[in-house]
Amino acid sequence: MPSLEEMRGLGQEIVASHRSRKGAIVSLKGETRNQLAGYRSEHRAMGKEVRAELAKAKAQLEAETNALMKELAEGSKARQMGLRIQLTGFHKDHQAMGEEVRADLAKAKARLKAETGALMRELNAEMEGARTGWQEGLGAAPSRPKPRPSAPPKARSKSRRPPTG
Repeated sequence: MPSLEEMRGLGQEIVASHRSRKGAIVSLKGETRNQLAGYRSEHRAMGKEVRAELAKAKAQLEAETNALMKELAEGSKARQMGLRIQLTGFHKDHQAMGEEVRADLAKAKARLKAETGALMRELNAEMEGARTGWQEGLGAAPSRPKPRPSAPPKARSKSRRPPTG
């Protein structure tokens, strides 16, 4: 068994060790408190800086966006005006082309009418020549054929499909 002196020394060591640990803990708590306070103040300062930078960036973005929207609106007006001018030009060109086509069609119709008339006169002359030849060859003129009675026009069906049979 340990002696009284040993026990007393052991007790004093325990008490001294306890006091030492308690002082270290108090010191650690103080340091931790100071560090946390420093972190909080730095965090607040950074927050203020970030909010100030964000406010500046937001104002700059709003200004740039407003300028861009104004530019787009002006460009839109210019494009609309250009489109109106272009459409007006297309309309005028279309009208001119229509008049030109109508004039060409009238010329073609007159040419076809003249060519058809000339062809008919030529055919009539040939027919007259054939008749004269027959009259001379036969001695008597053949009688002209009687005109056929014209049949009433057929009623058109409403569908444009050819009849099936």
